[in-house]
Amino acid sequence: NRGMGFGGLSTGGGLGSGSYLDVKNFCCPDYLVTMLQVLQKNWSARQEVDGETLVKFRIQRDGRLTDIELERSSGFPALDLTAQRALFQTQRVPALPSAFPDDSLTVHLRFEYRR
Repeated sequence: NRGMGFGGLSTGGGLGSGSYLDVKNFCCPDYLVTMLQVLQKNWSARQEVDGETLVKFRIQRDGRLTDIELERSSGFPALDLTAQRALFQTQRVPALPSAFPDDSLTVHLRFEYRR
């Protein structure tokens, strides 16, 4: 998933310097690639300053994005808002895979900005 402007998305859960999920061994890595591609359409990594923002959100069973919150600031309010705005504008990604048993998936996504 690197090269898309997002931190690598770990499917193993737990903290790290990159992005991660709140579940261990997520069943469907292809779903994550698709989800990131959808988000990429509403977000731009090219900004006036370099920085990283970590945003937490939940994907509901039907693909709606909810509970969007800033988890770690870049130190630049404009970068933080740009990351959150991308999620609010996207509103929905594909529905969660039927192989995933839970009603929602919590994602901690790192947005990487470069000049």
